[in-house]
Amino acid sequence: MSTFNPRDVAAQRDAAKRRRVGGGPALAVLLLMDFGLAAGGFLGAVGLSSLFFITKLEETNTFPLVALLPLLIPAGIFMSVGFLIAQAVARRAYTGAPDFTRALTDGQPVWFGGAAVGAWGSLAALLLLTTISGGPIMSNGDGPPVVDETPWAIEVLPWVLPSLLTLGLALSVWRRIARARRTRRTTSTFEAVFATGTRTSGIVTQGVERPRESTRVVSRWTIQFTDVNGQTRWTTPWGLFHEESLPAAGDAVTVIYDPTIPGDESRILIAREHPDRIESYRAHKPPFPFGP
Repeated sequence: MSTFNPRDVAAQRDAAKRRRVGGGPALAVLLLMDFGLAAGGFLGAVGLSSLFFITKLEETNTFPLVALLPLLIPAGIFMSVGFLIAQAVARRAYTGAPDFTRALTDGQPVWFGGAAVGAWGSLAALLLLTTISGGPIMSNGDGPPVVDETPWAIEVLPWVLPSLLTLGLALSVWRRIARARRTRRTTSTFEAVFATGTRTSGIVTQGVERPRESTRVVSRWTIQFTDVNGQTRWTTPWGLFHEESLPAAGDAVTVIYDPTIPGDESRILIAREHPDRIESYRAHKPPFPFGP
């Protein structure tokens, strides 16, 4: 038993979250997370790229600092994983990201950017410190130097890692931009259908089974309704549900749809309670990648 009204507690929590979003401390935390994530990618790429220096090291009897650079590989991995998770948590807390998985994917361009810079910088150092551009010369013990019989391994392979990381950066940026556009388009459609769509009653024909090991479940559920033309229709969207409020067959719901294209499932909204509130139609919005 509690002496506090749960609705008041939830309202206070939401107000505190709104104050966090967009403030100076929030920006500082997000920049720190981005820097750490980029640094993790940078160190990992530098450590991996340094493996191409081994041929140069074999020509000498010295043990320069560059021989220790491969140790940056595990350091970069641990930093990348740690800051990727920390950044996802920070984005959810300070930007209002709807779910952890979507926030996790937002860090990919930052990591690829840092890793690409590290890989291209290492390649530039390799070009300056080795004979990569003029045909590699290798030591042959006490005899005269000879030309490496497999020059492609030295001339081509060092370019593979920075090229792949740059491609990954381009793809991750493109995906993030495309998702942002899709989200804006989906939000605009949602608001338009809520404002101008036709409301009717519906019934759940296929509910969601109780999860065995989780308090939440992402699942499809089926709703039946009849449009203005008397046509019976079924829609089977994805939804996020808690174990204490799972939809069951026979439950009544409110359906809003676009009467001009009633078969377009992307323009069908469903609320299980409080049909006059717009947030009721977002209550079971599934997390990424099940939702838009």
